[in-house]
Amino acid sequence: MIWYAWYASTPVLDPYTKPEVQLDGVNGLDLQFFEFTGGDGTLIEGCVVTRKEIPGAMTPRLSRIRDLLNTRGNLLTLDSQAGVVLVSTTWDHGIENSMNYAESLAGAGYTCVLWNPRGKGAGRREYCSYGYYEAADVPLLLDALKEVVGDTAPVAAVGQGFGASLLMLAASREPRIRCMVSMDSFCILKSALMRAMEADWGGTAGYVPFWLMEFGMRVRAGYSSYEVVPVDAARSLTIPAMLVCTDELFFSNLQDTLTMYAAVPGPDKIVFHGRMNHEPYGTKVREHVEIVEGRHGEKIEEHYQIHLYDGEDDLMAFVAEWIQDNNRLSKPKVLPGELPGMACKQY
Repeated sequence: MIWYAWYASTPVLDPYTKPEVQLDGVNGLDLQFFEFTGGDGTLIEGCVVTRKEIPGAMTPRLSRIRDLLNTRGNLLTLDSQAGVVLVSTTWDHGIENSMNYAESLAGAGYTCVLWNPRGKGAGRREYCSYGYYEAADVPLLLDALKEVVGDTAPVAAVGQGFGASLLMLAASREPRIRCMVSMDSFCILKSALMRAMEADWGGTAGYVPFWLMEFGMRVRAGYSSYEVVPVDAARSLTIPAMLVCTDELFFSNLQDTLTMYAAVPGPDKIVFHGRMNHEPYGTKVREHVEIVEGRHGEKIEEHYQIHLYDGEDDLMAFVAEWIQDNNRLSKPKVLPGELPGMACKQY
């Protein structure tokens, strides 16, 4: 049992990511590397990604995204956008694995910031916590970034998978993040792991290996899958949110995305999903109905307006345009009891 607890928890605590690749000399992009110290003292490498101002020095992705955005005509300018965009996708090799999204957003004129949440060198972190611990690095990243690029406000966040969980947990606590794009986020780590166990073992037989895996996580990394709950962080968001299901990651599905979408309070939210093969080209919105059971057994219909995209370039064009419309500084609020004309405190 002890051996299996170790065996089952290893791929959770040390998830596989693509091997590291060399990023020097990326065509069409300027890469500025820097370092900062994480919340637990780990040395972490970051990278600021911007588009080069050299005519003709563009990758195929940069050319495609700029042509697409020019055709759509929804961005005010393709040369520079206000603020920065934090981009995170994987726990290990986070800079390399997030570069495709950063390249698209840099092509739209944004200043993108990537980092490697696992850390750098011999002191890098041994175990992944899906943002439970790593989210504490985000305020320190923003502090360090201010020394590199100057004023960073307003800040947008774009995450997928691990990065979506990390940034959702961070955005619920960090007031400098002013809008959130979450792709393929699970609602609670426990449910994602339980689904995987049920698929491998079938039905209730998956509970035994799950509890052994949970025991291994607690002993080795000091946290439980019950404690990593991005959907709870979504409920406390006070900023605009864009929820996306790409169907690229096995541990997150459309139901997770809709649950996250429903959890975000307020009207400033939108949900996206890829257009299916049976849907005519050019379809923009899909009506989705979920049947849920009420407290007394009654059936309740929940209706969702899901916006559709065609391929990654189309999705990133939507993301670039949505960030432009929603990444803004908070409005000043007058505290109770203050007289008109007095200075307002800004949050």
